[in-house]
Amino acid sequence: DGRPLTNGFRAAEGLAVAPDGRIFVSFEYHNRVWTYRQPGAPAEDLGTHVDFGRLRHGRGLEALALAPDGALYAIPERPARMTHGFPSYRWQNGQWFGAFRMPADGHFLPVSADFGPDGLLYVLEFSTGAGQGAQTQIRRFPVQGDAMGRGTLVMRSAPGQFGRLSGLSVWRDRTGQLRATLISDNGSLADRSAELVEMLLPR
Repeated sequence: DGRPLTNGFRAAEGLAVAPDGRIFVSFEYHNRVWTYRQPGAPAEDLGTHVDFGRLRHGRGLEALALAPDGALYAIPERPARMTHGFPSYRWQNGQWFGAFRMPADGHFLPVSADFGPDGLLYVLEFSTGAGQGAQTQIRRFPVQGDAMGRGTLVMRSAPGQFGRLSGLSVWRDRTGQLRATLISDNGSLADRSAELVEMLLPR
């Protein structure tokens, strides 16, 4: 309605931009996804899935990724119920559907995602390290509709190597190399400066 968001309503986490410039944003409190036709345009609500109201406040819709076929996938940082792995939700043709379930890997939690130019889904995950220092890792998965294939670990940092990296973009440079650009959100690590990290990824 033209007014700035306040309190928990402004906890934006995931970002995806369509080829036509449309912007999608997910929020981890009051779980929802809004879209904007362009920067500064009014927000449009993409509706809801029955699970969205059950997700934990502050641990909700964290990662957002736009597939090559135009489907939008949202992955929460924590599932709504104590089940195996992490659920996902697919928005297509104006509706939300339950989609694949991403297998958990130890204490790592999904914080960002992006479909790379190779068509694979890359998921950035963060772990507090259980006392050994925070760690970041990236896994990639083939995704087809609601099905997710076997994942591959493509990067895992040393404990304490980076801050809370929580944004991911995967792209290909002019030489054909896959690269990942990551940005930190150090809200809980106030002793560290913000970080922008770029790395080569294996094919």
